[in-house]
Amino acid sequence: MKTINNTLVVVSLLCITTLAGTAATPAATDAFKLYTNKNYTAALAQYQSMASSTTANDNLYYNIANCYFKLNDVGHAIGYYEKALKLNPNNAEAKINLQFCNKRLIDKVDTSEPFVITKWANAVSNALSATTWAIVIVLNVLLFAIILYRFLIVERTSYALIAMVGCTLVLLLSIACANANYARLTNVSNAIVTTPTLHVKSGPTDQSTELFTLHEGCKIIILQQVDTWLNIQVNNGNIGWIKSAEVIVI
Repeated sequence: MKTINNTLVVVSLLCITTLAGTAATPAATDAFKLYTNKNYTAALAQYQSMASSTTANDNLYYNIANCYFKLNDVGHAIGYYEKALKLNPNNAEAKINLQFCNKRLIDKVDTSEPFVITKWANAVSNALSATTWAIVIVLNVLLFAIILYRFLIVERTSYALIAMVGCTLVLLLSIACANANYARLTNVSNAIVTTPTLHVKSGPTDQSTELFTLHEGCKIIILQQVDTWLNIQVNNGNIGWIKSAEVIVI
């Protein structure tokens, strides 16, 4: 019980800290005041309005998630924490709050650590944004061209060869990381269940046989979409159909 209480305190403090750090626009200031006054419904509406009228960032999605969390809407809270982490995997507050929300779920969440090499690769890729990696690529190409010019025109040295090899390796790494970041941002194959109880069907119709049940906050994979229906798969391999209105796409 003490651990749970301590976690709640940490989550509450993180909510306040990050909300205070949001860009100080008039709309953000109003939303922050509403949140600190415990008017979570109005604060949520304000943050959602900001998200629809501007380019959303991880902090904005994080604040939306916090509002849903305070309103006891765990499904939407998890969905927006996931959205925040999709934009910025290094958002530590979103990670902590997401882990806490996942502990409250009925359906088991796969929290196993990825293979160590995959973990390192993700850490390197997420160290910079896709845009920053693109800048690194351009700078590497320019540096390689300068070194190659000096090697061919000025003086052919072993140092120049080593430098060109180094630039090539950094260039290949930067391209791989930029591609990984782009793939992560454009991936729309995951979603979070937002309804308390979701009955998964055998086909994309209301009359189809009920196969199994999912609950609020469960993370699923989207295989395909047919009109308002989604063909989905859960982490245990089960496949079925649900309505798109019953989930939030990450």
